[in-house]
Amino acid sequence: MLTPNPDQFEAGAWQSQFSFATARPICDPKTLDFLHALSQMILKDSTARSFSDLVTFGYFCRRSNLTRIAKTIDDQMYRFGWGTILHIAPSNIPINFAFSFVMGMLSGNSNIVRMPSKYYPQSVIFLDIMKQLLATVPYQSFCSEMAFVQTHRDSPFLKALVRRAQGLVVWGGDKTVQDFRILPKQPRCIEVWFPNRASSAVIGVSEYLAMSDQVQNALAEHFYNDTYLVDQNACSSPGQMLWIGREADIWLAQSIFWSKLELVLQAKEYRLDPVALIDKTLDVMRNTQLADTSINLDRTQSNSWRISTQNVQPGTLRFGTFLEVMVPVGAHLDPWLRSNEQTLTVAGISPQEVYKILKTPSIDRIVPMGQALNISMLWDGRDILTTLSRKVDVVTQL
Repeated sequence: MLTPNPDQFEAGAWQSQFSFATARPICDPKTLDFLHALSQMILKDSTARSFSDLVTFGYFCRRSNLTRIAKTIDDQMYRFGWGTILHIAPSNIPINFAFSFVMGMLSGNSNIVRMPSKYYPQSVIFLDIMKQLLATVPYQSFCSEMAFVQTHRDSPFLKALVRRAQGLVVWGGDKTVQDFRILPKQPRCIEVWFPNRASSAVIGVSEYLAMSDQVQNALAEHFYNDTYLVDQNACSSPGQMLWIGREADIWLAQSIFWSKLELVLQAKEYRLDPVALIDKTLDVMRNTQLADTSINLDRTQSNSWRISTQNVQPGTLRFGTFLEVMVPVGAHLDPWLRSNEQTLTVAGISPQEVYKILKTPSIDRIVPMGQALNISMLWDGRDILTTLSRKVDVVTQL
């Protein structure tokens, strides 16, 4: 495994040790063995276990999960990687780069991953464990097929890699996607883009009010994991709350829900640093400019902010800020969903029921509350493994 720092990356000597264009079969047994071993090392590491996102990644890479994924690909015997995939990881989600890497590796590709420039202890722990694993005899052959790099901003050498790679996976905002779209690439370069997205939570009020106190407490914990755990920086974290029910019932459900969440926030000792609090305030100010009527802003002791209006179409809402909308029973959800809506997390109503009340299902995911951050190989409406692999058309002779 190669891990050049920005200056080493620019010097370029590391490229002579990297196996460009190397491809393996999709879901190759050796790859599954490697990722399962990585999973075991992460889950046994006491330091890694203190980070929930690393633990989630470790569970994702278990053999049982990877085998389940492999079984969904009926034609895998004819599929191979394209070659080298260059991954541009987002800077706001610490372990996203590792999931992107696994997507490329399972697809049968060698991978170069541009790491976030921001320091995250999870990244350091991940790379240390990976180095230990690659030092063992069974997995040394993978060393030249993966590189985790850091680069200077607007690096010309990164642009040169874009021209050389057989595939490009870009996570980030719309501007990042646009910047990489216009770069020269190989004629057959496979491109996967993950631009800005927005997500919402949908709560069926009558069912929520009928839940036991224990279940409501669990939902508050699940909602915390979907949102506050990553400060709503994940594209799948809801920033909008769609309450389906009668107005009087919605007021009661909101009172219960937010009071229970407040207890979770206090138990977790959730606090914002001054910079985050400023960003949170600026987010609200930018979004309220979109309203043509007054808004209500409720704030709690733990810095949970709720915007109440039917007219704001929010852009970025982070650090525990939510737009609340009342949806009449029997109404379609489409008028309240944005053009870049990605994930609906639901409670008090099943994902299947939510799908039925969409006129045009333009969203990509509908999942139970608590599963917003669960990454799968079907993301943003794409089957990532088949996209990042090529299928050989073997025609049976008549």
